[in-house]
Amino acid sequence: ALICLGTDDLRPAQTKKLHELYTENNIPYYMAAIPGWQKACVTDDPYKTNLDYMKLCVQNGGEIICHSADVITEQNKTDFDAMYQYFCKGKEELEYYGFKVRGIFKAGGDNAIYYPSDPLIDAWAMHYYEFGDYFRDAFPYNLPRTILEQWESYSGLPQTISELVQNKGYYIGTFHTYDESSETAINQILAGLQGYTRGTDYDFVTPSQLFDALMPTDVPSGGGSGTDTTYRISIS
Repeated sequence: ALICLGTDDLRPAQTKKLHELYTENNIPYYMAAIPGWQKACVTDDPYKTNLDYMKLCVQNGGEIICHSADVITEQNKTDFDAMYQYFCKGKEELEYYGFKVRGIFKAGGDNAIYYPSDPLIDAWAMHYYEFGDYFRDAFPYNLPRTILEQWESYSGLPQTISELVQNKGYYIGTFHTYDESSETAINQILAGLQGYTRGTDYDFVTPSQLFDALMPTDVPSGGGSGTDTTYRISIS
């Protein structure tokens, strides 16, 4: 089973606490990072910025994913400048700071387009990124994420995680904020992993590691040619 956990938005009041939540439990995590918010001072650690913690995240085996403070709506999806900023300029800014950005997670909010899949939007995502969530209707642009702090109860989470391991599945979760429920959610996830061996039965992975594990690199040529020729799948 592959378990992928992270944070959204680079909220300065939450950055340090969520970083500690994951690192103290030896969990490499992703940060869905909003470009332009890197230099914000972290509330509980004012001599450090979000950028400092982004670097710590990667140093601890984590990953930076592109995100946005804006949402894609019916009103702006045909606005070239808005879409270029959302998909291209955001990635360029994160890469300027030295991060390898392979994926994008869609921003949510009022009037945001989630379903159905919109070819006009999807084309942007497919051009600049290898994977994402809520883009297109098929892997790897439809990776589903659970916002863990929105759960009313975590009582069934250990069983869910245990079944995930038994079925060799994958799971992606995220936090926007830190509070007691965050601790509870992580503890319940870890409770569901009791009796299983990390690295054998399950592992914590970043989105890119999940993508690399799930995405086939070679497919048969087909056509009944009888040859062993295969074609590498090119996302681009």
